[in-house]
Amino acid sequence: MIERRDYFKKKKWTKEQEDWLIEHKMIRGKKAMHEAFFAAFPDATYTDSAISAKRTEIGAYSGIYTRHRTAKPLYSECVKQGYVMIKVAKYEWWQKQKWVWVATHPGEPFSIRNQFVFLDGDNRNFSPDNIHKVDHRIIGVMNMQYGGVVKGEPELNLVRYLQCELKLKYLDIAEIHGLTCKTKSGRQLISERNRKAREQRAAHWAKISEEEREVIRQKRKEYWKKRRANPEFQARNKIYQREWSRKRREKLKNERKERQED
Repeated sequence: MIERRDYFKKKKWTKEQEDWLIEHKMIRGKKAMHEAFFAAFPDATYTDSAISAKRTEIGAYSGIYTRHRTAKPLYSECVKQGYVMIKVAKYEWWQKQKWVWVATHPGEPFSIRNQFVFLDGDNRNFSPDNIHKVDHRIIGVMNMQYGGVVKGEPELNLVRYLQCELKLKYLDIAEIHGLTCKTKSGRQLISERNRKAREQRAAHWAKISEEEREVIRQKRKEYWKKRRANPEFQARNKIYQREWSRKRREKLKNERKERQED
């Protein structure tokens, strides 16, 4: 019985074993080679993967049975993961809807971040009017907001894709100005997140009884009493109030200036 620590210990190949592999390099398959090797060396503890790796290292493959595939001609088609692929170069395959869009929109830019979707939901309908270029992020927004495309409704899906593009641009601009936050469902406007939180709190407050509401009020009073007694909180609160007042004055000043210019 071979102990576990000896089995996984790095093993050294003998010259006899290497010569045997070279002499019997015509044997095909890992399993057949494994069985023949252990028939010749019953005390060895190599795995079939280790034997294959050693054969590659010392050149113990005959090579006469290696299959050579003939290259498919240009514009050949195949199906991969449910989508039709088309060969556009020697070592390059595109999804066919991308190839159709590029062929029917000469000169228009596209990038690797673009997706080419079917408006009617049929990935075998390669009509140019049925293929629409979108940003890859819009796929997630479309699935989250509308649950994906509606099959057989190309006009409705086009409108929804355009709405998702508009929402994405709006979020990009808002993120530049620090008006967005990250949530479990992705990026969201801070105002929208706060609005939903207020609605949830109001719905929860309406469900509970008056006794439970009073308990919550008392806990809030005790919490803020401790916070206001904390000197660190008082210092941070003064800084916050000062900054808030400064931004408020600047906002009012800008509004007054705009009214005077109008």
